[in-house]
Parts: sequence; structure tokens; C-alpha cells
Amino acid sequence: MEYLTSVTSTLLNRSLDVAQLQQMVIAQNVANAGVEGYRQVSVDFSSLMQKMGEITHGQAADDAKKAEIKQLEINEYIKTSDIPSKVELDQQIIELNKAVINYQALLTAKSKLGSIMKNVIAGGKG
Repeated sequence: MEYLTSVTSTLLNRSLDVAQLQQMVIAQNVANAGVEGYRQVSVDFSSLMQKMGEITHGQAADDAKKAEIKQLEINEYIKTSDIPSKVELDQQIIELNKAVINYQALLTAKSKLGSIMKNVIAGGKG
């Protein structure tokens, strides 16, 4: 059952959390599109994924990697515009589409990981 708490599983779960946060931030931007003085918010998804990739490819033991991934401060990757600006709805829709694609890809990876585990439990039969 170590598989269920593997570094890969931890990475996928954390990545799904970030992808969901990214969608929520975009929804917040869209909801506040007409609010004067609103400062747009974004999640630097690629930098966060790169950081998690660096952790998983590091030399630390698996338990240390899992702990580091779980303790990663996601808030450091949330950016708020320095100045109020008009929310460009077209751009937000593009960003939302990217976020949805990321989320779907992560769900597919998690599903495949689950299928591998199911196969392992079944002793390679099936």
C-alpha cells in the first residue's frame, strides 16, 4: 500500500489542488471584471510545477520529498497585479481553458496511476 502514498501520488494530489486553485482565481477575476480598482490575481502554475519537479528529481529520500511537496507554500506562487487594471474577459477565458486542460491531464494521470495499482493488487492479472 506504499503505492497509495508514493511521491508520484503526492505530486499528483498537490498538482490537482493547485490546478483547482488556478480555476478559482480565474473565476474570481471574471466575477470582479466590472469592479473599479480591482487588481487581477493569477497563479504561476508552471513555476510551481517546475519547483515540484525539482523536488521529485532531487536526491532526498521519498519521505522527505513527499513532506517537501506537501509543505510547499502555494501562496508564494499567487500573484496580484501591482496596479488595478481592466480584466480582459477573453484572456481570462483562454487562461481558464488552459487550467481545465491541465486539470484534466492531471486527472487522467491519477486515473492511470490508480489502474496500475489495481493491476498490482490483482497480481498482474486483468
